[in-house]
Amino acid sequence: MSTRKPRSGHRTGHEFSFSKELGSCRRRSAAQRGSSMFRVLVSRNWLLQDPRPDRDSGIYARSLTGDPTKNPEHLLVSDFQAPWGGFYPFNDGFYSVGYDPDGHPRAFRFYFFENGKSVDIAPSPLNLGMGITVTPDRTRLAFCTKSRGNEDLVQIEIR
Repeated sequence: MSTRKPRSGHRTGHEFSFSKELGSCRRRSAAQRGSSMFRVLVSRNWLLQDPRPDRDSGIYARSLTGDPTKNPEHLLVSDFQAPWGGFYPFNDGFYSVGYDPDGHPRAFRFYFFENGKSVDIAPSPLNLGMGITVTPDRTRLAFCTKSRGNEDLVQIEIR
């Protein structure tokens, strides 16, 4: 199966992916695909993805070696909840938002591929909006907050 880069639907704003299976090409929405966010990590030949609708939380990895559809998924972090927060990968790990058991954002975190551990790097606000991003030099993390009809873009320094 080959998958093209997701694109926005021109009328609905939904994300779509295209997959080629047995000579046919099918367009599937994010809801049909079962995951709203995924990233290919070329340096590790992995697909990182947020939980499917049948799971409550987590970030999962699947090897792209051989037939990816037959490779098992591995849970990397369990305290991530989609779609809020998001995750941002680098070659040695990824930044994400950790949630408490009640579903509230509690911390920005970094997961290390080398040892399989996550560390808190800063507290996150309770009114966290959708998505995070990190500068290429990894000195700043930016995110949105929600407040009474407005959204604010916030940036913090990472040390």
